[in-house]
Formats: sequence, C-alpha cells, structure tokens
Amino acid sequence: MQSRSEQSVVTEIERMASDPQFRGTVSDVGGPTANMYGIELNDAKRCLSCQRDSCLYPKICSNLNVDSGRGAKLLSRIRNIKAVKHVFVASGVRYDLLEHQPDYLAALLDHHVGGLLKVAPEALSAPLLKVMRKPAPHSFSRFVDTFRAHNRKTGQRRGIVPYLMAGHPGSTLSDMVDTALFLKQYNLTVEQVQEFTPTPGTLATCMYHTGIDPRSGEPVVSSYSEKERRLQKALLLYHQPQNRTAIHEALSLCGREDEETVLLGHGSKAPTSKGKESPPKEKVRLHSKKRGGGRSTRSRR
Repeated sequence: MQSRSEQSVVTEIERMASDPQFRGTVSDVGGPTANMYGIELNDAKRCLSCQRDSCLYPKICSNLNVDSGRGAKLLSRIRNIKAVKHVFVASGVRYDLLEHQPDYLAALLDHHVGGLLKVAPEALSAPLLKVMRKPAPHSFSRFVDTFRAHNRKTGQRRGIVPYLMAGHPGSTLSDMVDTALFLKQYNLTVEQVQEFTPTPGTLATCMYHTGIDPRSGEPVVSSYSEKERRLQKALLLYHQPQNRTAIHEALSLCGREDEETVLLGHGSKAPTSKGKESPPKEKVRLHSKKRGGGRSTRSRR
C-alpha cells in the first residue's frame, strides 16, 4: 500500500485555496478507503514469507500498523491552512479499522463529517459476510453506536450512508432478511441498493461462475434469476410501500413469514400499494450504481 506524502496533499490544497473562486471548503480528503491513508508495515521482511492472502481478514495482521497517526496528522494540517474553513471526508471509511485508530476517529467525528458519512458493510448477515471476507455485523453495530453517541454528545444531526449489495455470490433471501432486520433494528434505511455485476479477474466473479469458493472448495450459491435478485433488493428496501408484495413473497419462499410483522409492522399481511408511512428517524439517500465483484472483495490488501 502506498500513500501520498502529507506535504504533497497540503501543497495541492494550498494551491487550490489561492484561487480567487475558492470558498473555503475542501469537499473530500480521502480515496477508495479514506482511513487507510498512512497504513504501514512494521516489518516488510515478514511479508516475504507470509502465507495469508489478506492483511485484514479474518483479522487484522499484527504486522500491519493501521494506526500510524499519519491520517489524523494530515487532517490536522489541512484544518490549519488559513484559507480553509471546512474539510470533509466524503470517501468511504472502513469502520473495522476505525476501532484501532482512535486519533483518526476522533478527528473524523469532531471535524470532518458533513451531513452524511459513507460506510460499506455491503451486507449484515454473518454467513454472507464470511463469503465476502468482510467484518462481522457486530463490528458495524459498534460503529453505529459510537457514531450516534457522538451525535448525542455534540447535539449534531448526522446520518450514516450504508452501501448494500444484492445478488453477491453466497447471498440468499434469508441473508437479505437478516440484513433488513439489522437495518430495522438500527433504524437505518437506504433509497437504492447496489446489484452485483460479474467483473473479470475478481474472486467474487470466480465464485459466481463456478459456484465454488476457490479458497475452501466449498459450494457457493449465486442468484442467477432476475426474480430472485429483485426480491433480494426489495428486502433491503423494506421500508418502501411498493415493495410489500415482493417482501411477502420473499419471506414465504425462505420460510420466514414470522418476520413480516417485524419488518412491515402490524396489519402488513395484506400488501398495500400507495399508502405512505412515517419516515424513520434516520433516513439517508444513497446514490449508487451497479458495482462489480472487485468492489465487494477489496479488503484483500
């Protein structure tokens, strides 16, 4: 992993700030994963004999210094540029890393979140996350609790934008029910859901086409039919009235009809079409597009 030098970033912002049209806001200091800036190896020689295929999964490698302090220092330097009034981190962050980056987390929550913070759990079902090689659901729940506790402490009204995916290899209707129930429990909603699209050269695409996890040799289910993908998306968008019929069908197909009242409320057995529901306390709009398999397995760094 490589990161630009702090000075090169500061110099670029100073040059931008010298423009007469600059109004004092730096909209994003980040990248594909903002809080991976400055991550370093403790001993590069150890990597030469390492047999792991991921530095982050199933747990963070002890040879990886995820809290080098460079990310927090960079944000501090940018905040102190005279012409800069606001600095935001609009790129996605890895919440499992933030648990080991107290300085960066403090800086992020105190100074660099606008209205919304992007995170990418992509699913919230433990079996599916294992296939995706992503952190377990309890890691995301701890982050949500920390984020909301900071909001209460500071009196700020900010939301979390969770990126979610339907149709990833290993994803079943039951996994989407678990994800929807998690969203319901934490009062989170999204307006759009990503749909897995095979992308050549990725692990997820290999599993999609072969039906096998090449690391373990175990079978992996994939959603090939348009109907099942549609039902998976409907479950993640459980709060939208137009999805009630599809949700009823999906719950029946996976034998989880007893969850319908939890997801849709009392009297939901007869699907409605045009009725409006009270909005949840925390509602965010997610602008996304179909995304390939490489995105869902990028944790292998």
